[in-house]
Amino acid sequence: MKKIIKKMSISILLVAAIAAGGCSERESLQDPVKIPGKEEIVAETPVTPVPENPTVEDEPKGTPTAEDPTAPVPDNFLVGTKWKLIEIGIAGTVRAPEPNQSHSQQYYWIDLDQCYRINFDTGNTLSGSTSTNEMSGKYELSPPSTIRITEWGGTKIGELHPDGKLFWDGVRLVHSYYATDTTLKLVYNETDYFLFELR
Repeated sequence: MKKIIKKMSISILLVAAIAAGGCSERESLQDPVKIPGKEEIVAETPVTPVPENPTVEDEPKGTPTAEDPTAPVPDNFLVGTKWKLIEIGIAGTVRAPEPNQSHSQQYYWIDLDQCYRINFDTGNTLSGSTSTNEMSGKYELSPPSTIRITEWGGTKIGELHPDGKLFWDGVRLVHSYYATDTTLKLVYNETDYFLFELR
């Protein structure tokens, strides 16, 4: 009888040991053994949240474009510039303004260098001359390339040459401009134009 009890006690201890060993085995499968000094370092990658309604960053303001004619007008580059008329374009015909150097004998009282000029003074004011008269006025620029004469006047001496009247009347009607570093084109009557050189 004592032997049977002893065997049962040993069996119970073995079952308890196996049960305890099984639990440790399961835990070892879930949690690998960590060796001191060999710990694995896992870097966390920051996650950037994506907005629900992403938008494109606005373009810099202040520069008018053909796609955005309502953009604010940049600094007026015309202020302080002086221009001399070098070409007239009418109905597809291009020619130099008259009088020119070849007519200096006939129009000897005219200072050819001062004929057909336009100057953009301070603010939005302008001044200039035809073949005979002085002219002055005010103008406005708007994007992308619009110019409008808002005030116009000057001396009223009879023009000595037909191009003088043409210049006077045409400048009042300009509606578009195209500029480079050295030239300025003022368009009127849709396609007719005056081409100036910076002088």
